[in-house]
Amino acid sequence: MTFQNLKQGLQNLKAYKQDRVRIGEAVVQHQLLSNLIAFCCPESGLSHQACWSLEQSFLLQEEVCCPFLKEIYELCTRNINSSGKRPLYKISGILTKKYYSSIDNPIKRILH
Repeated sequence: MTFQNLKQGLQNLKAYKQDRVRIGEAVVQHQLLSNLIAFCCPESGLSHQACWSLEQSFLLQEEVCCPFLKEIYELCTRNINSSGKRPLYKISGILTKKYYSSIDNPIKRILH
């Protein structure tokens, strides 16, 4: 997958989970996470589709997303429509639960 393939995939993306998972996996595999995060910004015109895929990237490969936590949290402050906010808040909720967990985990060490 290239940057252009990612853009085209997001443009054609519907809300079907299998398509979101496919893009989320490909982004991680081809190291395009920073590009996907950039597409999450409202200016891209593809923000909610990109957020859907970002959620799947996070759920499938959490550890790969950890270096980008600051950028992901900054997206939560942006004016993204509700369809895009839901996956961002889901990621935030997962991170919050792991941070406050009594069990030691990599997220707790990263955020501490």
